[in-house]
Amino acid sequence: MTSNRKIRVLYVDDDLTNLELFQMTFHREFEITTSTSGKEALQILKKNNIDVVVTDYKMPEMNGMDLIKEIKQFFPNIKCIILSGYIGYEIIIEKKLIDGYINKPWKKELVIQTIKNLFTNSNE
Repeated sequence: MTSNRKIRVLYVDDDLTNLELFQMTFHREFEITTSTSGKEALQILKKNNIDVVVTDYKMPEMNGMDLIKEIKQFFPNIKCIILSGYIGYEIIIEKKLIDGYINKPWKKELVIQTIKNLFTNSNE
C-alpha cells in the first residue's frame, strides 16, 4: 500500500442516511464507495479496486458476516470491518474472519484509526 494514495473504502449499510453520513464524514481521509446491500457490494468489488470493506452487521437478505464470508472467499486480500451496535454471538465465533470491529454509534477518529491501522501494522 503506497502512502501517496487514499485508502479505498466500501461502506455497506441498508440505511441511506448512514451511507450519506459516512460519505460526508470520511471523504477527505478515504476514497469512499457506498452500497445498500451485500449483493450490490459484491458486484462493486468485482469491478473496483477496494482496500477495505466496512459493513453494517444487521441488513436484510445478507448480513454483514455473510458478506464478509463471501468477500474472504473471493477477495481474500480485502480487509473487512464490522460496524454494529452490539457484539453478537456470530461475530465472536467468526472473529478470525474480520479485521476489525467498530461500535455504533461510531466516533470519527476511531474509524479513521481503525482503518489506517490495518495498513500501518502490516507489511503491505
